[in-house]
Amino acid sequence: MADRRKTALIKSQRPMIVLVVTILVLFYVVFVFFPMGYSIIGSLFNWNIARGTFSFNGFENYKSIFSAPKFVDSIWNSVFFSVVMTLLRCTISMVIAVIITFSTKKLKDFYQTCFFLPIIISMVATSYLWKWFFDGKNGLINFILSLFGMQGPNWLNDSSYSMLAIIITTLWKDIGFGVVLYLAGIAQISPSIFEAAQLDGATKPKIFVNIILPVIGNVTAFLALTSVIGYMQSFDQFYIMTEGGPGTSSYIMGLYLYELAFRSYDFGKASAVSVVMFSIIFVLSVISSKLNQRSGE
Repeated sequence: MADRRKTALIKSQRPMIVLVVTILVLFYVVFVFFPMGYSIIGSLFNWNIARGTFSFNGFENYKSIFSAPKFVDSIWNSVFFSVVMTLLRCTISMVIAVIITFSTKKLKDFYQTCFFLPIIISMVATSYLWKWFFDGKNGLINFILSLFGMQGPNWLNDSSYSMLAIIITTLWKDIGFGVVLYLAGIAQISPSIFEAAQLDGATKPKIFVNIILPVIGNVTAFLALTSVIGYMQSFDQFYIMTEGGPGTSSYIMGLYLYELAFRSYDFGKASAVSVVMFSIIFVLSVISSKLNQRSGE
């Protein structure tokens, strides 16, 4: 009787299941796989919408972009930014989440609010805010440094500090998401386990290493993977704060792609850049997954 009811329920839900799956497949085909395939094909063509050209030229677009020093610099800056931001985001988020875990109830609520608020602010608004903070003449950061008798640098117009300024801005914006994930991971641990460990004389560092760290391994893997993918595609903060300057000190692949596509209208080379970006993201994602698997083992 129960089997018949289950079979009847499955049959009644089948049309809805087919409809949902069909919509999802169509969505991915139209908005993911078709643009991806069209971009790969377009990277093999001399494709310029301003001139109305679309002629096959093989791998000339790839040869052209890799012979441009600006693009080579953009690759290095993108990889550097992605790797450094991923390491900092995972490490700092983890430390903050552990501190919040061992804090009192009132402090927990305060800390969670402080670190969550930047998440709801757009990256565009964040970039403009921190652009003013890092202003060499009237910025808040240099004003604070002057109170301690220090002269701050011209952050966004100095090649030694421009990337650092963008890293700080992005960390402030994104670190709260990592904290929320780690807090959710730590919440899986029963409070009685912490109490038992403390009764046995375990210090907080030992509790972190032997109890918390193994549990949040999956959180770290997820956060590292999504961070690598996301930061390789960064654009807003670089465009608003420095436009890739001074020189190419903060010039990334997203900016190079934007200039080719929407200033030169050379969609062939822009497509080649997007294929290279995808390849690098894929390689970094695989490396990140392998490293997380080894640390988990």
